[in-house]
Amino acid sequence: TLFRSKMLARLLKSSHPEDLRAANKLIKEMVQEDQKRMEKISKRVHAIEEVNNNVSLLTDMLNSYAKGETSEVNEDLMKELYQRCEKMRPTLFRLASDTEDNDEALAEILQANDSLTQVINTYRQVVRGEVISGEIGR
Repeated sequence: TLFRSKMLARLLKSSHPEDLRAANKLIKEMVQEDQKRMEKISKRVHAIEEVNNNVSLLTDMLNSYAKGETSEVNEDLMKELYQRCEKMRPTLFRLASDTEDNDEALAEILQANDSLTQVINTYRQVVRGEVISGEIGR
């Protein structure tokens, strides 16, 4: 923050040893905060990438799915992808609640969540034959 930067500059200009120790402590705190922030960003980017990859692959498989004609191996893979997608939902909710003051990041998370919800519902309709919001699978 601006306050910390000004405080740090003032402490570093000082010739008193206790001010320099305080400056050193402040620098360490700022570096730790930056590392935590970068870690959060990395986790968010990785999670969104994983969601998008799983959604894309499952969508492609659902588009070519035909009941009784799709191989058992592909059906098992689709089920595994579906389960991965289900497991990612809480992760996205956690990321959304941890995202502070970053509308762009929040928008990315919400977009990934929308895609996730859509592919999960499509899987339920197409493969399981469930009725979702009054719609019947093909």
